[in-house]
Amino acid sequence: ATGLLITWVLVVMVGTTVQTMQKVGWVDVTPVEGLELPYWMGLWLGVFPTWQGIGAQIAAAVFVLGSYFGAEALRKRRREARFTQAPEPVKGPLPTREPEPVRLGTVERVAEPVSTR
Repeated sequence: ATGLLITWVLVVMVGTTVQTMQKVGWVDVTPVEGLELPYWMGLWLGVFPTWQGIGAQIAAAVFVLGSYFGAEALRKRRREARFTQAPEPVKGPLPTREPEPVRLGTVERVAEPVSTR
């Protein structure tokens, strides 16, 4: 759910950014013939009836969703490869090690009780 919300925020930001760039003259304005959208769609959703804005929003959504599904497919492939590989057989007996002896430190001084006054 969080990924979809972030994707939607990206699409809105891209639409608003393209509209701003069109207003200052950095990007051409090519209106979509016959498409009239209410003012609130541009204000709240960042959807404006221009080919540049809608195209950029579609490209951003496709890029994010494609990246997500590509990453999931790669993760699945790596996981399957990890679990389908047969472990290498152990040749000969397993090496054994004797446990090291535990060495305790010597007590040099015993704590004296604190006298009460």
